[in-house]
Amino acid sequence: MNYKYSRPFTCKLLDLAAEGAVDVNVVLAACLSYMSESEVEDMMRINDIIKGNIMNKKLQEQLLIIIDHILKTEITHYEECGEPENHIYAIALEAKVALAAET
Repeated sequence: MNYKYSRPFTCKLLDLAAEGAVDVNVVLAACLSYMSESEVEDMMRINDIIKGNIMNKKLQEQLLIIIDHILKTEITHYEECGEPENHIYAIALEAKVALAAET
């Protein structure tokens, strides 16, 4: 398929960048500023720039602290009462494993 007719502006911009008539970094910044965050994420996934979920390292650390607290609380509850409470322990453990896999 010839994109020159179906995507004339895209082709023109690519040609200008290839010729050095426009700065590629300026074009990149303009495109990323114009796109929504979800569009940028979709573009990154489609082009295998990222895989899975990306998460701020600090947020990931905070979540792990919270999950560890939940796990300790559930262990204490189990030791005191002899029964797990609503599968919270299993859910928290799954979340911890999933977060650890992303690092």
